[in-house]
Amino acid sequence: MALYNWYDVHTNPNPERTQETMMPTRTAANPLLEAIKQDRPEIVNFLITTGFAVTRVELLAALDGGDTAILDLFADAFKAELPEWNALSRVSTVVAARQLLNMGLPVDLADPATGKFPHEANPNEEMADYLKDRYLELHPPAIRQALQPAAAWDGSTPEFSNVQLSIQELHAVNYEPHTGNFEIEYDGKTFLSSRRFLSSLARKLKVSSNIFRYFSGEEVLTRAAERNPDMDFRVTFDNRRNQILGVVDANKKILPPEIAQRIFADDPRTRSLEYKDGIISAEMILDESFSIAGDSDYRRKLTLHYPVDGVNMPSIFLAVERQVCANGATALVNAFRTEIEVNDHSGTHLSRLISSFSNESGFQVLENRLLKAQQTRASIRELMNIQSLISGQVKNREDCSRLNERLELVAGDPCSVYEVTSLNNISAKRRGLLPVQCSVNDLINFCSELTSHHGELLNSPEQFDAAIGRCLSQEFDLEEMYAYHDRSRPFYLEDLWEDENGSSRRVARHGIAG
Repeated sequence: MALYNWYDVHTNPNPERTQETMMPTRTAANPLLEAIKQDRPEIVNFLITTGFAVTRVELLAALDGGDTAILDLFADAFKAELPEWNALSRVSTVVAARQLLNMGLPVDLADPATGKFPHEANPNEEMADYLKDRYLELHPPAIRQALQPAAAWDGSTPEFSNVQLSIQELHAVNYEPHTGNFEIEYDGKTFLSSRRFLSSLARKLKVSSNIFRYFSGEEVLTRAAERNPDMDFRVTFDNRRNQILGVVDANKKILPPEIAQRIFADDPRTRSLEYKDGIISAEMILDESFSIAGDSDYRRKLTLHYPVDGVNMPSIFLAVERQVCANGATALVNAFRTEIEVNDHSGTHLSRLISSFSNESGFQVLENRLLKAQQTRASIRELMNIQSLISGQVKNREDCSRLNERLELVAGDPCSVYEVTSLNNISAKRRGLLPVQCSVNDLINFCSELTSHHGELLNSPEQFDAAIGRCLSQEFDLEEMYAYHDRSRPFYLEDLWEDENGSSRRVARHGIAG
């Protein structure tokens, strides 16, 4: 009996059917296989729920067909085949691969018979490369470091040097009245004054850092030296970038940055290591993971911040990585931060603190907040907070406009829903009470996708991590008021730069769609 006749007879029996209308046009030896080939998910669902046997033949057909609705119906069957057979070894499209990863199929599970991982067994070269990238994200062959010497730095001196000096030894030069910037001359060399230097020096002088907006650096240092000529402190110089960094008390112990860098690099959990604005940042992947129903699996991470100048204490922030799209997000707020104190110059104490660090209660809170974010509808106010952040952080106006348009589409075009030309026309009091058509977690995932895959568009990606942290550390506007039940999308920024003709204007920096 033909597939459509077989399905109609068993699901919609009609006594008035004639023999002619029920006459099969061809024989379907395997109705489930035929339904897959014809892209009929409703028939596939019917057959599976009625107990039709599922074999690897049907699973392969579903992979070849690539219909996402049909693939979802076989989620349990794909998992049942593990570990003897991993469907990722036969997947042929990126969309299907992402869906299988979202189901929980592991990209790092080797075939027990051959010992090959999915990226090694998959015959499709494009898919093998994609799966290999996913594998290397979990098991990087080497740490990606941004702490390599620049061409202009010959390496004859340490990258960072920390010296004790008096205020009379610092001389401000090259003052620019229209910007307030100036340089510091010390020991025959000239260094750019960084924000860390200005803010820490102001604290040392017990004045506001705004003083440098109204008086030149030379005036401030000269007056301070006259009033307190015996003032001394420790200063860190960045010899590679030619900057003067933070100022601390003369008797403060500072672990040399080279030792801290070595400790982070030698830790097997470290995935990346970079330096920016006086901070060495290390990203560490932990073995523990958890799932958010309706969203994705998440992997626990740690983000370590080590200030090379000792102005602040080293800190560990809790972080997660969304597995379906490799989006990383750090809760960059004090609520998810742990400060650590280093008591020696050898690095032994820091190494022990990092290797033994555990914050199970903090991770439980973070997981619970992510789950609640998935279950709570976002408000107009929360949406506008992200829009404002994008407007302030995206360098290019065209990219900014496109991102805000995509964000409004994620939120269900709230301007149309509430019949306003702009969300700014809604009163501030009502913004926190009106829901949009996405969850709070959708906004979080949008931000993490932007920083993970399109960070080159942003002035300061850390601002988005801070926004995510603030969102998770406080009650949501509509928590316990408007429930959200839809599934989260794997990607929100896929094909972000395709023009009207469907051709791409640019490619994401990391080569990952979305």
